[in-house]
Amino acid sequence: MALAPKKGSLVLAALLFGTFGLHALYQARAQSETPRPGSTLAEPPPIGETAQVPAPIRAGDGTVRLTATADRSAVLQNGDGAVHVEVTLEPEARLGVTPRTPTDLVVVMDHSGSMQGDKLEQAKLALFGLIERIDARDRLGVVIFDDSAQVLFPLESPAGAAREAWRARVKSVQSEGGTSIAGGLDAGIGLLGTPAPDRVTRVLLLSDGQDSTPLEQLTLRARRILARQGVLSTLGIGQDFEEKVMTALASAGTGAFYYLARPEVLASLLDAELKTATETYASGAELRLRVADGVRVTSAGGVPLASEGGEAVVSIGSLYAGRPRKVWLTLNLPTDGTGERALGELALRYRRAGASFVVAGGALPRVTRVTDPGRFEAAINPEVWGRAMLEEELNRASEELGDAIAGGTAADVDSSVQRLELARPLAAKLGQAQVIAEIEKLRTHGTAAKQAQQAAPAERNLAAKRQKATGYGKRNAGAYGATDFSVGF
Repeated sequence: MALAPKKGSLVLAALLFGTFGLHALYQARAQSETPRPGSTLAEPPPIGETAQVPAPIRAGDGTVRLTATADRSAVLQNGDGAVHVEVTLEPEARLGVTPRTPTDLVVVMDHSGSMQGDKLEQAKLALFGLIERIDARDRLGVVIFDDSAQVLFPLESPAGAAREAWRARVKSVQSEGGTSIAGGLDAGIGLLGTPAPDRVTRVLLLSDGQDSTPLEQLTLRARRILARQGVLSTLGIGQDFEEKVMTALASAGTGAFYYLARPEVLASLLDAELKTATETYASGAELRLRVADGVRVTSAGGVPLASEGGEAVVSIGSLYAGRPRKVWLTLNLPTDGTGERALGELALRYRRAGASFVVAGGALPRVTRVTDPGRFEAAINPEVWGRAMLEEELNRASEELGDAIAGGTAADVDSSVQRLELARPLAAKLGQAQVIAEIEKLRTHGTAAKQAQQAAPAERNLAAKRQKATGYGKRNAGAYGATDFSVGF
């Protein structure tokens, strides 16, 4: 089993050619098979009359329910072989029944030279806000870093005069030195200690993300937090923060990314993070997919994806009471032949109250490689396909537009828009009007993105952050617990 490489020119070319069933190939093949006068070639079966769409698989252990539904049961021969699988994880406790979970919150605050002035003051305001909001059942610890890191105060409960002592220490922090996010996260991890079965752990990074350390080294720290049953969320400080760094860390840490667009929304952001943490129902959740020979897992909806012992491992992180968590898996299977192919077997692992659990989802639906475009259409589940477009592909494109505004070209914008345009004919055949409407909106956003690329640096910078944050928030809404991801916009 092999995982696909990260985004690059070859991957982008493949996406442009083949997303959602090779629509260009499909159209050309459909035209070549159009009956000529006197021909007896049968017409493709109407959608919905003979469709053999895949049935969902369902499993549960009385604590968490797992549902997995593929968007198709057939792919075109010599096509891209892509299959989208909608995986929903749902805690079985009713909202309000599960008691509030005590939380250990470690804040890692940047006080380097690039944070001088308003940025450091905003970071301090965030800390003051957390000091006010921390519950007697919770514990707070703070690490500050420039080119080195130090513990401002260890994990403590807000008993007695603790809050006043915390405020004094935060107030004394000055801006100085270089930037070592890695050092700060390492020190924060050191504060976490051994995971307690009756508590959840969360790390919140406050920074402008302006660090020259390779991103792979930074995300390695996020994965170490996951290994300790924790979650890493990030709050971008200042109008010049590096959104690519901060979103990548939040994604690797299965947490939330907060975009502080206006200082007046800071209180809402802090309330959102604490609310999410205290509603944690299970932690350390991961999907494990033992794929069949030749099948690759190419995407997990922006969630961390790795390979371990012949399995694709998708890190989910925390599950929240009363809120389903959804992940879109994209699988690719060989299409150089015909007949049925297996996809693989799916299972969920998670921890709750110090114990480990496994939910065996079983085998995913088998997929048939076909040569007839009519059979291909009939094997698509229109509703699931539509959700894959709306919740995964369009939001991913929105994120890409943010990156293109920040440091790309007009061609980068066109690539993201054109990839979704390829899905328009199939959306029309499947009756997915909302998908068509959102593709139209994406075209409008693409035009605006090109204009932003030509704007003054400050305006371009703000547009990039807003676009990136919108796409990331919608694509990773489950990481925000019961919180509206757009609270910071």
